[in-house]
Amino acid sequence: MAAVFGKDDEIALLMRQRTKNLGWQGHVLIVDDEPNFRFATGIALRRAGYAITEAENAKEALRLILEVGKGQPFDLLLVDIQMPGMSGVELVSELNNRNIAVPILIVSGFADNNLMEELCTKGCIGLLQKPFDPGELIERVRSALNGCKNGGECPCPT
Repeated sequence: MAAVFGKDDEIALLMRQRTKNLGWQGHVLIVDDEPNFRFATGIALRRAGYAITEAENAKEALRLILEVGKGQPFDLLLVDIQMPGMSGVELVSELNNRNIAVPILIVSGFADNNLMEELCTKGCIGLLQKPFDPGELIERVRSALNGCKNGGECPCPT
């Protein structure tokens, strides 16, 4: 029986294949409820050579990860903390509960040290505080992916 995929699933699978075939730097899932943020972040990362998939909330991100993630299509998640419905913190916990290991870089204007310590114990590799410039974004993503791809620990910075 043939698998049935929706439009988003097909796009994510194609992006993963393009990442491999075109030598892109990696496949990043941007999870944020702000469309302008996703758009601007996506442009910056695409220009830097990354394949991008966007999710407008944590529930959509979880669906993409579960349905398309069987082949580990995402090399990195950029996750906002505060979103309606399921928060970024809840998404990180759900991925942890399901033993889904993917590097997660938190992007938020609302983070404190206690929250970041908790998130770091659940697999997050750091925080990129909003607002940030495209150069800082690209450098943090590149650093995160290079450390994780080369067998590094992907530690959460202190």
